[in-house]
Amino acid sequence: MMERLTKLRPCLLFVLFLLPLNPAAAKGRERGEKVVFTGLATDASGRPLQKVQVILESARRKFLARKLRRETVDTFRVSTETDGDGAYTITWPWNDYYNHYELLVAIPYRKGHQETLQILARYEITDKAKDGNPVVSSLVVADTTFLNTLRRFLADLDTEDERDLYQRMGKPDKVENVGSRGEVESSWWYFDAGRVFRFEAGDLVQEKSFDPVKKFQ
Repeated sequence: MMERLTKLRPCLLFVLFLLPLNPAAAKGRERGEKVVFTGLATDASGRPLQKVQVILESARRKFLARKLRRETVDTFRVSTETDGDGAYTITWPWNDYYNHYELLVAIPYRKGHQETLQILARYEITDKAKDGNPVVSSLVVADTTFLNTLRRFLADLDTEDERDLYQRMGKPDKVENVGSRGEVESSWWYFDAGRVFRFEAGDLVQEKSFDPVKKFQ
């Protein structure tokens, strides 16, 4: 037995000698190390998504014994906007306090009296975030219905009355248009608020109230 250990000892020493040559693999990233997250945001057909937000969400998750489950106890976000090619780049100073990483694709819009974000896609990249630099991720938004509808709506805000109402009430739950271009009669429905606003050629002409509908399909 001793003879076999004696023969193996040179091999073991050789392996131990190699380990320090790759310190990053042994101890992970250094705190404060600049990590670059980059890639493309596209729709399901591969078309680039321009001027959407890409958010790096870093979270601290821990097991809470009193609840017998994992919960997120702290979150930090940093964001950027995609360019004309749908490309994004975020630089993040590594902090090993966070142990869960996700990339989100989102679009800001007004809901009610405040700005909010609609999350279009979410990708977990925890394992990728811990290894390699840059961290390259392709972000595909499978369903762009909300994004396309919002952008068409905003592009059609031609009058001061329409823009003022959007700032006051946010994006309507439903828009009904009747008539030819230039003589359109529109109704903006806000089901949660129980209100409908009617426009004629872009001028606000009527406002009505009804019982709020909390879950409109």
